[in-house]
Amino acid sequence: MGTTEKSISDLELATQALSDAKSAYERRIGEVKELSVEADGLAAQFAKSAMDTRRATKPSGPLLTKDEKLADHFAGQGLEADGDTWRLGAVIAGSVRPELKSKLSDAEQKSLAESLGSSGGFLVPPTQAPDVIDRLRNATKVVEAGARTLPMRSNEHVIPRLDTGVTGAWRAENAAVSEEDPVFGRIRLVAKTCAVLTKMSYELLEDISGREAYDAIERELEQAIGLKVDYAALRGSGTDAEPLGIRNASGVTIDELGAGNGATPSDYSDLLTAVSNIWTANGEPTAALMSSRTATTYYGLQDTDNNPLEAPEPVAALPFLVTNQIPDDLTVGASNDCSEIFIGDWSQLIIGFRPELGVRTQLMRERYAENMQVAIVAWIRADVAVAHPELFSITTGVRP
Repeated sequence: MGTTEKSISDLELATQALSDAKSAYERRIGEVKELSVEADGLAAQFAKSAMDTRRATKPSGPLLTKDEKLADHFAGQGLEADGDTWRLGAVIAGSVRPELKSKLSDAEQKSLAESLGSSGGFLVPPTQAPDVIDRLRNATKVVEAGARTLPMRSNEHVIPRLDTGVTGAWRAENAAVSEEDPVFGRIRLVAKTCAVLTKMSYELLEDISGREAYDAIERELEQAIGLKVDYAALRGSGTDAEPLGIRNASGVTIDELGAGNGATPSDYSDLLTAVSNIWTANGEPTAALMSSRTATTYYGLQDTDNNPLEAPEPVAALPFLVTNQIPDDLTVGASNDCSEIFIGDWSQLIIGFRPELGVRTQLMRERYAENMQVAIVAWIRADVAVAHPELFSITTGVRP
C-alpha cells in the first residue's frame, strides 16, 4: 500500500473513530438530559414534600389584625369552609330535638353524625371552626380595639420579642463605633379552656324552629364566651387556669384618679396623661376601653356654661369602647365603687385560639331536669399575652 493510500485509510479510520466518539457523546448527553429531568422531578417532589411537612408542623399562623379573618387565613392553606351552610345554633337545636335534623344542611347533619356519643356532644368540623372563631372574635371588645389573633396549631406557642433594641451614635473620624447588643425576650402562650354554661327551658326547646332561633342560640354562646375572653384579656389573674390580663401584667403603667380614695372625673386630663404615658414609651394609643358607667360620666361632662366639654384632640381621636367586663365595684382606699379605664396600643395584645379544635359543646339533659331545663356547655381553648406592657396605661379609682 502506497503512502497516499495509507494516509487515506488512516483518515477514514480517524473519521470513523471521531463519528463513533460523537455518537457516544450524544448518547451520553441524552442520558444526562434524561437524568437531569428526573432529578428536577425528584427535587420538585422533595420540595413539595418538605413544604407539606413544614405546613403540617408549623405551630401557628401569622398574627391577624381585627379586620383579617381566620377563615381566609386557613382557606389560603387549603382548609376551606364547606359551601353548605353550617350554624352552631342549628346543630345544637338538632342535637336536642332529633325531629329537626331533616331541616339541617348536609354539613350540619354530618356534624351531628360525628358527635361525641349519645349525650349530645359534638365538635365544630375543622373546615368551619375558623369561621365560628371569627364570629366569636367579633363579640370581643379587645379585638374591636385592635388586639391581634394568633391561630395556634399546638397547645403551646412562643413568639420572640425584642425587649431592648440598639441605637445609633454620632462618632468622630477614626473613632471606634460603640458596641451595643439587643436584648431579646419571648412571649409564651399556652392554650387554656374557656367554658360557658347556659340553660334552656323545655318550652323553648319545643318552640325552636327556623334560622332566627338557631342564630339566637349561637349568639348567646358566642357572646358569653366573648365576654369571658374580654375579662381575661383585661383583668385575668394569670393564676390557675386563667390567662394573665393587662391589669396584672408587669410593666403596665397604672395611675390613680384622685388622692387615695378615687375620684369622679371632672375633665379629660387623666385620659390625656394615659395617652402621654404611651407616647413616652414610643407607642401610639388606638382605643380606650371603659365600663358603661364611666363612658356615661365622660360623655356627660360640661364646661362652665353647661355645654358639652370638649376633649383634647389626642383623647377625642380615641374610640371609646364600652365593656362591662371592667367592674364598677373595685376598692380603692375607702371607696368600693371604683372602676378603671384601659388605654393602649391594642395591637400589642395577642389572643391565641386553637381554631382547628373550634368550639366544643356538651348537652346536660339530667342535671336541671327538675326545673324542666337542658343545659348546654360550650368551650374553646385560648390564651392571652401582652407583647409590650409599657404600651398600656390604666387609670384606676374612677368613681361615678
